[in-house]
Amino acid sequence: MAFKGDLKSLTLSTVLQMLSSEEKTGVLEIVRPPTKSTMYLKDGKIIAASSGHKQLQLGSLLYSKKLIGKKQLREAVEKATTSGRKLGEMLLAMGYVTQDTLKEVVRHQVRETVLNLFLLEHGEFEFHDCPVEFDEQVFDEINAMEIMLDAARRMDEWAVIKKVIPSDAMIFELSDLAREQGGELFMDTGEIQLASLLDGRKNVAEIVKESGTGEFSVYQMLYAMATSHMIKPLAKRSAPAEQGVEDIGTILPIFHDVLIILSRHLEEELGEGFFSNILTECKFSMEEDQRLVVESYDVHANAPKNIEQITVAASKIYEGEALVSAVAAGFNQLVACLLLQETKILGSKQTQKTIHRIHELLEAVELYRGSEGEFPLINGIKKTVSQVSAQLAG
Repeated sequence: MAFKGDLKSLTLSTVLQMLSSEEKTGVLEIVRPPTKSTMYLKDGKIIAASSGHKQLQLGSLLYSKKLIGKKQLREAVEKATTSGRKLGEMLLAMGYVTQDTLKEVVRHQVRETVLNLFLLEHGEFEFHDCPVEFDEQVFDEINAMEIMLDAARRMDEWAVIKKVIPSDAMIFELSDLAREQGGELFMDTGEIQLASLLDGRKNVAEIVKESGTGEFSVYQMLYAMATSHMIKPLAKRSAPAEQGVEDIGTILPIFHDVLIILSRHLEEELGEGFFSNILTECKFSMEEDQRLVVESYDVHANAPKNIEQITVAASKIYEGEALVSAVAAGFNQLVACLLLQETKILGSKQTQKTIHRIHELLEAVELYRGSEGEFPLINGIKKTVSQVSAQLAG
């Protein structure tokens, strides 16, 4: 029998606690498009886990811990690929690692994969009762309650880290202090390896992908390096000069992120689907020309689809710079309407929390996109949000 739901209504901790207490055996799938993660349980214990993200590969972990050389890893990967066997099994067969070493690294890999899932703010889950087979030479059972306790501690630490690194779009580089004094003197081995990826072009998400050490570990090291002034965020991403030019393709993703913050806050408090109803009400309350601009916007659709539909709709009455200005004005009015509707329903204190989240997002975008003067859209959204704040204060 399948057991499924949404992580907004049932947290991953609750789901795991239920499966653990009932000593369930089967497969738990967690989907947050475009990523699908899988957890395997036997008698309520976690056996294995995999993620659509590729930052936690077994070979990368063994190599980063200096438990295997590059030549050995390449040879084992080639043989595993041609024989159809798993890498861990091949490494054991070739005598490159011991069983105890392999089990310890795999256990770490599984734990990190599961703990990273606790950082998901939303997603859908489905558990299937079914037999689970696993190689006892490679995998160990992990107590689900132990994972949940570690996850609670990690969430507290994550909240602190996100104040310094609010977005995975941020780009870091070595600070002048690190260059002058020799950053390697103040960094551990993991930080030195991570610093080698800070080339002034890769953002945090790209560094996580290339590091092979896992998302949370990367954030931990970046946080430590940033707070010790060994690294600093770039004021703007290296890019062609025309990056600051605003068009629908650049402004809509930012408005979309703002609207996602609003939708999450409202649905956290009032349940799934509530935001869509308020969004529809706000659209109908707008003047005809502005409603035409925002009417086709769908918070559940992807960016390319929204951009295409809104461009087609707005192009019926606007063109050139007027088109971009109309889209920005329409969405600013929509944001203002939604914030005021939230205030009517949840009160001004809750709305101020939403406004704070929006400001954090805009600060991260400024770091990524550039200064206010080069990207005036940010000023426009800030002005809209400030006007709502003033109304709430009044």
